[in-house]
Amino acid sequence: MSKVTSGKLRKLVTLMLVAIGVFILLNKFVFEPRKQKAESERLKQEAAEQQEEGGDKKVPIKVMDVVRHDFVDVLDALGSIKGGMEFKLTFPIPGTIKAVNYKEGEKYEKGAMLMSLDEEDIILRMKRVEAQMNKTQTAVDIAQQKVEEHEKLFKMGAIPKTTMDRVRLELESASYDLEAAKLELQANESVLEKSNMYAVSDGMIGELYVEEGETITANTLIGTHILTEFVKAEFGVIERDMGKIKTGLEANIFVDAYPNEIFKGIVESIAPVVGGVSRTATVSVKIDNQDGRLLPGMFARINVDLYKQKDALVVPTEAILNEAEDKSYVFVLNPENNTVKKVEVKVAYTRTDYSHVESGVDVGQTIAITSIANLKDETKVEIIEKQTLEFE
Repeated sequence: MSKVTSGKLRKLVTLMLVAIGVFILLNKFVFEPRKQKAESERLKQEAAEQQEEGGDKKVPIKVMDVVRHDFVDVLDALGSIKGGMEFKLTFPIPGTIKAVNYKEGEKYEKGAMLMSLDEEDIILRMKRVEAQMNKTQTAVDIAQQKVEEHEKLFKMGAIPKTTMDRVRLELESASYDLEAAKLELQANESVLEKSNMYAVSDGMIGELYVEEGETITANTLIGTHILTEFVKAEFGVIERDMGKIKTGLEANIFVDAYPNEIFKGIVESIAPVVGGVSRTATVSVKIDNQDGRLLPGMFARINVDLYKQKDALVVPTEAILNEAEDKSYVFVLNPENNTVKKVEVKVAYTRTDYSHVESGVDVGQTIAITSIANLKDETKVEIIEKQTLEFE
């Protein structure tokens, strides 16, 4: 049994060795030559392509002529009208609302009394203080006379110095009481003045939160004051446009209430903080509103003139190659031999579609506007399309 098993094992090993030998021979004389041939053909193909690139291969491009055109860039935004100045109204003292003289949206002039508190308690306190002050004044007068009489007696030697000093202290104490009464009267007069609320400027009540007869504290929010001589159109600007918008820029404002009218404004402020889910900064446009037609809360469409230049050299933005150190280039076509030349240009302003170029090219020159990354000096090109300027 063991002899049979040993013989089978030897045959199996022999077959395995024969198979390995056949595989080695096939790899050496069949597979390897095929791989070498394929690699050789690949290298020849690459060499041919490189030779063709260095020879007459042309890069297909689209072109456009450099032209002059009035160049503008406008930022379109949606926002709302706000009061030129808005702040909360509160009384500095507690009390009961006696009168509310203006309703929500009702206009008033600077100095107008907006509302007042019940003054009865304040006036009673003032009368009580005045009576106390008069009583104290009488005590001072009596003490003064007493001092004068005692001074005569003291000079005659009829009374000791301690008696004289005590009378003088009585006069001094009465004088302090009189001064305290005067200060209390002044304090109540100040409270009386604070019981009336006056308008600090022309405007109107934006919102009103109290009614006549309502008791309030010094922390109760009464309402809001809105200045309407001028208003503001507020909107959000994204980070990408923050470098373009500046204070002093002109803006056109449109509201649904006056669909055929344009309101002019000036960018007054730009919030220094970018926030919110939309990652925007708030921009405020100041608008004259002497006629009072623009009301806080109105929906507004705002067009800000970011850039204006008459008769500017205009090229497509995609035609400009930007390199290190703020270098910008375009590729100018040489029509005689259909090659391009790399020319440095000075870019004054860039929109997403077109750019204003100050120098480097002239009107009428033809520049490449596609395949910019594949071009260099003296590259041969094939013009597949010539486009015209469509500037808005």
